[in-house]
Amino acid sequence: MNSVGAHIRATAIAVEIFIIHLLGDVPSPTMMGWVADHKSLQAAFILPVIAMAISAAILFYGMRFAPALRLEGDATESHLPQEHLPSCMSWQIFHWVHFTGAQFTGCLN
Repeated sequence: MNSVGAHIRATAIAVEIFIIHLLGDVPSPTMMGWVADHKSLQAAFILPVIAMAISAAILFYGMRFAPALRLEGDATESHLPQEHLPSCMSWQIFHWVHFTGAQFTGCLN
């Protein structure tokens, strides 16, 4: 919700829902029926998995361009100087851990 201004947020959500239904609900029964007729029903159920993988790739790519997450009460970009942040942790993850109270056990590498 931080990617658009508050003055057009309702319109952005309406357009998003319309596009989701246009690209998902409209062609999916026809595509799944065609694959089920020509291959098998099991093969047709792979289509949603492929669609989710493509969607996830697009969303993860788009995360690079998302605005910084601002939490209520944050006056600056960070609470700590850069040297206090583990090298594998971004500020977004730091804020999420801080906001949710999740435990960060360290980097995997």
